[in-house]
Amino acid sequence: ATGQLSGSEPDRQVLLHLAGGVWHVVSITTARTPGGAVASTYPNAVASSADGPWVAGNDRAGDSGFSTLVEAPAGNRLRQVSTPDPTPQDNYLQDVATVNGGRDAWAVGDSVPPSTGNAASLIEYGSATGGWKAVPSPDPGAPGGNTILDGVSAFSSSNVWAVGTYDGKGGMRTLILHYTG
Repeated sequence: ATGQLSGSEPDRQVLLHLAGGVWHVVSITTARTPGGAVASTYPNAVASSADGPWVAGNDRAGDSGFSTLVEAPAGNRLRQVSTPDPTPQDNYLQDVATVNGGRDAWAVGDSVPPSTGNAASLIEYGSATGGWKAVPSPDPGAPGGNTILDGVSAFSSSNVWAVGTYDGKGGMRTLILHYTG
């Protein structure tokens, strides 16, 4: 289970593991901004791997915009990996799925370019040791509408499904994407 503790700055993420009928707090690193400041964290998803859990969401320092957040297993802890932010503010990851025995992962969400103010689909791929990249994805809600990805399932590095919604003719529409490499 994942969530956050609020009430004092910065908000802190919480990761819980159920073992033997008892919830245990999993040790996580303190998220930091590229400038090194402690960031409030907002974990949205957790995925399992043989090495441990992966966490995806977003973080924020002070009143700045939101940045993508991915934490990967590193021994008996989680380690924040560097992920790209396509826009200078308001980048969100909503789900994460592991592949290659949990060494790599896919994450999906959206980013909001200040020039449009509309959410654009966001898909990222990378490894537990780094090297994350944004993967081009369609934005059927553009121009003038939103495209938001909320879920991802990965069967291999070249067989990935993402689901979400977009603003289409007559209102919100279902979006299903299939990546084949």
